[in-house]
Amino acid sequence: MALRAVAGPLSGRVLPLRDRLELGPGGHLPLELPQDESAALCISWRDGHLLLEGGAQASTRYPLRLNGRVVQTARLSPGDQIGVAMHRFVIDAPGMRPEPEIVMPEPPAPKRLPEDEAGPRGEVWWLIATAAVIALGIALVLLVRF
Repeated sequence: MALRAVAGPLSGRVLPLRDRLELGPGGHLPLELPQDESAALCISWRDGHLLLEGGAQASTRYPLRLNGRVVQTARLSPGDQIGVAMHRFVIDAPGMRPEPEIVMPEPPAPKRLPEDEAGPRGEVWWLIATAAVIALGIALVLLVRF
């Protein structure tokens, strides 16, 4: 399990989620906000659940958001997005819940071709034979005449 930074100054970093991860003043990494404000967040395990807690110094301009909603504490799931000002993080925890089973749809029935609906295949050969006889006749006329 990891916290992946996808935007902001920490972008590109992957922070492992062990027992506890603190970001902000006195934490693992600082969360610098515009206009010299600061924020803190803590991700920890409690009773088998991953919890997000905002720090005591919550910024009024830049609140802690989980999936776009303002929160102070919340339970996390894989794929959740955490945001504070320009910082954006995603919870990567592929083993935390089972992957959904992919069910392939049944292939569609084969479409009927226009040739199948036109009639038996033998009906086309008389056209080819007639065209060949006419071409041979034209060739003989041109050969005899010129």
